[in-house]
Order: sequence, then C-alpha cells, then structure tokens
Amino acid sequence: MEDNQAPITVMSTGSSASMRHMNKTQNINFKWLKQQFECKQFDLLNIGTNFQVADILTKTFTRPALWLHAIQLIGIGPTKVEEAARHTAARNSTKVPKLLGPQSED
Repeated sequence: MEDNQAPITVMSTGSSASMRHMNKTQNINFKWLKQQFECKQFDLLNIGTNFQVADILTKTFTRPALWLHAIQLIGIGPTKVEEAARHTAARNSTKVPKLLGPQSED
C-alpha cells in the first residue's frame, strides 16, 4: 500500500488487517472512525509519497536533496519563494567596494 492508503481503507471498511494491532495498542476504534467519516466529520486525501509531511519522523534520509525537501514540507528552511527572492535581490544589488583599513606609514 502507498503511504496513507491503509487509513483510507479503514475509513471505507471499518477494519484493516495491516492495522489490526492498533485497536489494542493505541485504543483506536476503527468502527467509530468509519462512522465519523461517513457523517462527514472529516475528509481523507490520498497524498503521494513526495508530500508526506510525517516522513520526516518515520524515515531515514540519505540524500541531502530529500532531506531539504522534507524540512521544507514542515516549514523549516527556505521555501522556493524565499530562494527566488534572495536570488533576485542578489542579482539586482550593487557590489559594495571593500573598505581598506587604516594605512600604515613606514
């Protein structure tokens, strides 16, 4: 199953073989969750792997690009908008000449 398809199965059927231990270990009542879903108390969205925010808590990251993407999903680090603004500002700024310290006289 893809990331959050197991909870979607629980909401549509009221049970899940892959999550059957949750009922005992975390006191989750699947039938109650299904009932709440049917009463439109919440919506479910199938979120693809690239946008699973919780992955940062459950997976290891061996490539820096994946880590940067994960922290951006949770709002840490620069966003693409901030990066673009920074890049534009750097391109449009004038270079400030390097100031020389006091000249020593020999």
